[in-house]
Amino acid sequence: MSEIESLVRLLDDPDRAVQSSVRARLEELGRDALPKLRSARAAADADLRDQIDEVVHDLHLEDLQQAWHSVMGSTPVDLERGAFLIALYRYPTLDIPTYQQQLDDIAEEARPRVASETGLMQGVELARFLADDLGFTGNRDHYYDPSNSYLNRVLDRRLGIPISLSVIYVLVGQRLDLPVAGVNLPAHFLAKYEGQAGEVFLDPFNDGEVISKESCVRFLLKAGIRPLPFYFRAAPPRDVLLRMMRNLLAVAKEAGQTQTVEELTALMAPYDPEIDASD
Repeated sequence: MSEIESLVRLLDDPDRAVQSSVRARLEELGRDALPKLRSARAAADADLRDQIDEVVHDLHLEDLQQAWHSVMGSTPVDLERGAFLIALYRYPTLDIPTYQQQLDDIAEEARPRVASETGLMQGVELARFLADDLGFTGNRDHYYDPSNSYLNRVLDRRLGIPISLSVIYVLVGQRLDLPVAGVNLPAHFLAKYEGQAGEVFLDPFNDGEVISKESCVRFLLKAGIRPLPFYFRAAPPRDVLLRMMRNLLAVAKEAGQTQTVEELTALMAPYDPEIDASD
């Protein structure tokens, strides 16, 4: 019997001092303990499963925190890595390379279509391809479903909200060496292609529709928002990731998911001045 298997048997020991020692040792083992813990869960009774779930969650969260802070503290911030870490928070066994391969495959499928155009039309053609050929579109019926914010689920279902669909557009576009970026427009995130011939704004939520800057200005004014110039610039990846997290935080608060709120807040607080980790 391995050390981890022996420790698992002691997780629900009636002596709290023993439980505390076991948890401390499992925390020392870190991610190396996760596979055997998950395997042991299948044969455990309900009480022990709960104990295992708590330990697995704590180990996973600690591992995720280290990876998240590494990404957010880097220059430049890796948008792709950060977006998949957000998904990993909800799906601890997520196979990130498999989904990255999906993005690679989408880019290769789009390449001939994009290459048949020039300049701004390359950006437009990519948006059309994602919407018309692959079916990526906005989830209007269940806009506040948290799955709309997790990149793996957006790729699985081809449904999302403006920011997650725009991130898909950007990540595919980057694989094609296109000058694409997210646009952190208040109330409705967009994507854009910005090349030597100018820029074009695109709305992946609405089937890749081309949006004029004038339309964006009117949208903001109608919403009572002053259209400041930086709203239309390429959004820094750190800002994009924080906005994705804010969306999930708002959903968790609405659902009364206290633990999720606390965990997301702790992840965001060092990088978002609007977040108070003491709340």
